[in-house]
This record gives sequence, C-alpha cells and structure tokens, in this order.
Amino acid sequence: MVPAVVDGYRFFRSPRDETLLWRDLVQSLASWRAVRRLPAPGSGPPALLAVFRDDVFDTKMLAVAAVALRLQGVRVIVKLPSRRMTRSRRFFEMLRLADICFDEDERLSGSIDDGCRRDAEAIALSTHGFDAWSRLEVGPCSLGPLLLSTTIRTEENGNPADSDDAFFSKIRGRLLPAIRSIRRHQQMLERLKPQVIVLQEPGYDTNGPLADVAISRGCRVVHIATSWRDDALLLKGISAQRRRVLPQTAELESIEHALSRWSSASDAALERSFQERYGGQWSLQAQFHPTARPTSRTVRDELGLPAERKLAVVFSHVLWDATFWAGTDLYRNYSDWLVNVVRSAIKNPEIHWVIKSHPANAFRHAAGDVTERCAEQRLIRETFQTLPGHITVLPPDTHVGSLALYQEADVGLTVRGSPGFEMACFGKPVLTAGTGAYVGFGFTHDSETVSAFEERLASLHTMGPISAEWRRRAGAYALTLFEYRPWRLRAFNMAFRIGGMRRALDRNIEPAFSSVRDLQAAQDLRRAGRWMLEADAVDYLEMVNDAV
Repeated sequence: MVPAVVDGYRFFRSPRDETLLWRDLVQSLASWRAVRRLPAPGSGPPALLAVFRDDVFDTKMLAVAAVALRLQGVRVIVKLPSRRMTRSRRFFEMLRLADICFDEDERLSGSIDDGCRRDAEAIALSTHGFDAWSRLEVGPCSLGPLLLSTTIRTEENGNPADSDDAFFSKIRGRLLPAIRSIRRHQQMLERLKPQVIVLQEPGYDTNGPLADVAISRGCRVVHIATSWRDDALLLKGISAQRRRVLPQTAELESIEHALSRWSSASDAALERSFQERYGGQWSLQAQFHPTARPTSRTVRDELGLPAERKLAVVFSHVLWDATFWAGTDLYRNYSDWLVNVVRSAIKNPEIHWVIKSHPANAFRHAAGDVTERCAEQRLIRETFQTLPGHITVLPPDTHVGSLALYQEADVGLTVRGSPGFEMACFGKPVLTAGTGAYVGFGFTHDSETVSAFEERLASLHTMGPISAEWRRRAGAYALTLFEYRPWRLRAFNMAFRIGGMRRALDRNIEPAFSSVRDLQAAQDLRRAGRWMLEADAVDYLEMVNDAV
C-alpha cells in the first residue's frame, strides 16, 4: 500500500484525528526548529533507532533520544519497518535529525529467501502447542516467545489451548516474515555497524529480532520506554543475561548502592514517592487506580470482610500482556497461575482472599484498546462455577486502592508485578511465582517449583511480617525505581490525556527549548546521550538528590 493510499484511508476512517495530527506536524515544524540547526554529526559509527509503530508519541520519544545522541556528535539512522509508516517518516524528514532506512529495502538474495521459506515450512510442520512454540529459537533469536507474545496481545488470548488451531495459525502466518526479519537485521547490522541501538518494545516480533541479533553481535542495545511519571522516560540496557527484563525495573547493583547510603532522608524520600505515586500527581500512574478515593473506613469495612481472619491479596496480571519478556514463570502463563492460586485459596479458608483484577483492564477497554472489559473475571467465572465466602473478587475499576490494600492486608501474591516490592515496603510478606524484576533481591518469598509455591499457599495464614532488613531492601528497590531510574526531561514537556476513548494526541511531547544554545546547555539530554553511548551499567540512573 503506497503512502498516499495510507493517508487517504486514515483520513477516511478518522478525519478529526487526522486533522489534529497534520496540525501538530505543522506546529512541530516551528517548535522543533532548533533541532534542524544542530551541527552536522561526525563520521564515526552511527546510532540506530528502531521505530516500533506509526504512532506520533512513540516517534517523538525516539526523536528525544536522537537529539540526545546528536548532541554527542553521533550520526543517527532511524529504521522504519515500512514506508507505510507515514507519520514517523514525515516527522523525521521534517526534523532533518536523522537518515531514514526501511526494513523492506534490505533485500534478501534469492538463496537466503529460499532458506527462510524452507525454515518456516519445517518449523510450521514440526512445532505444535504452546510449550513447543515457547522454546523455538531461530539462529540468534528466541523467536517463539516473540511470536507468542505478539499473538497473545493481538488476539487478547493469554491462555491458548494447544488445540486452538485458529490461534496457532496466526503464529504460523507470522513465522516467515519474522524469519526474514532476522536475516534482514543480520545484513543491516553488518552493513551499518552501529555503536548503539535504541528501540521500543523488544518483546514483540517487530523489534525483538533486531534486539536478539544485535546482542549476538555484541552491540549495545538500549530499551526506551515511558515511566509512571508524566515528566520522565526510562532507559535500560539489554544484554544476553538481562534480555527478559522490563525497563520499569532496577538492577541489584543499583539497589545495593541505595542501601549503602540509606538514611532518614531516604525514608522521607520514599514516603514522598508513595504520596506522589498514589496521590494523583502523575496522570500515567493515576490511570491504574482511577476511582480510588480516600476514606476513613478500613478495607475490611469497605468490603465487609471478617476481622478475625488474616487478609491475602492476589494482584492479578494483565492476562494478555507480553508475558515472556518480564521473566520466566513457574506456571504456563498468568492465566494458569491465577487459576491455580484460586484453587489453592478455595482449599485454605483460614485466610480471607481478595483477588484484585488488574486496573489496566478498565482504562484500556474504555480507550478502545481491547474488546473485553476484564479477562480475569471471565476466566474465574468459566473455571469455577461458584466461589466460597472466604474469596472476594474485585473488579478492575474498584474504588479500593492498591495503597490501602498494601497498608491493611497481611500478605500479597504476584508473579512479578510492582505490588511485590511496594507491599514489602510496608513490612508485608509477598509470594512471587517467577523470575524477573526484583525476584531474588532479598525481600520476597520466592519459589523455585510449583510444589514449593503451593505449599506456601496452604500455610499462608501462618506467615508473619517480614524483617526490618527485608523491608529496608524493598525500600531501596522502590526508591531506586521511583527516584533514581527516571530520565527526567527538562528540554521537553510531555502531556497526557487519560480517560475515555483514545484520541490521536492523547500523548504528546513538545520542546521546552527555543534555540540551539538551549539544546547544547540541556544537561538532561547530554547526560542521557553519554550514558546511551558509553555506560556499562544496565540501569540509567539519575541521582537527582545526593542527600537521599
């Protein structure tokens, strides 16, 4: 489909949004004009920035990284999957910030393409079922998890049965393009020899093959993403050892540094961070508890729970999320974990169990991102005809906030979600069920086998508070993530409109500078640019307050 046809189709479908996007492009021509006047880059190895999708905000996020790299004198190449990505292409052409290349221009020889076809046909014939696909590797790429994560997300099906041929036919349909992507990226990196690659969403089959190929070649790879703050992004290095780690995490060496300088000021900073995170200061975070409100009533009173039993909260995950790129699960997937936790809860009436549906269900359904309002509730209804009285299921838009649950509950359960380290900050024990993020960092109860995990569930009512040392370690993790990890932007402003049906400019980035001199003086960009090129550390850390 040629670009003009893409533009016409988009305008036909949503003339209002397309008008706003064109107006934003014209305004950006003026507001970003200083970027066009940056000095010409040097002649050394380039930085390669990989676009994930044709989204204005995602494009501008990469443009911020491109400006930071250009301030280091580095030539930038922006890679687009296709010329159909007209929004991203126009924006970068307008800025004159980077050269542009397209995946589709990376031609494969006839013999290589024939090999791709043979590989795809052989894999499609020999690979059957969820587990087999999850183990599939092609060359340097863990391709099966990429294909599964992409299909799980697009189909909103986090627990496909092995007999679900419609689901697995979707994977087989993505197989040949994904294998070709591996070969194209091998050729591209051999030709360009970039010194760093900056990309978004390496857990799907768009940018995932590039990440795996680059890591196999020893190239530095940086994952850029939004944070929970409205004024910051996140930067995290990706390596073979830390491939399945999300950017919203902190490494063990980072929290050890925070522990070594812990003081009363650290306690105050952590308390302030929780107040900001759950007090409605940040729109991005507020969407995860949109209806939570302060109340003088306790959680037990609000929900009518018995006072004589301990309270356990199961923090459900988004069942159709990219599960493979956050760690390795004890169970088959998030759905399997949730079902088995509920089974164990039914068998243990000594404790009252609250299943908290993930709040992302509510706002993503309202935005039109997903068709189903709450996959967790449907899964529980379909698996269990009735639940005993000692189990309560909360909807995703419950007015009972996470912070209130952390403070009042006695124990928490998650595979690897943020409630794990947050609840531990309040001295509460948390059981995990997989690797990734903070698991193994010394403040959660981690299990290496399903049987060990379920034995803990059977005796959950006997579990007491965690030690002061565990609580301090959890606090160091939280403070590192909340205060030190965000790349706070001063040279750019981000704006977010949260709630209701998604619109084209619900997320936007605008310059806060007016001249090349302003850009050259922007320490937030220079610091991040140097880190992307030179740092050995996995985490980008911004120590904004040396007293903390």
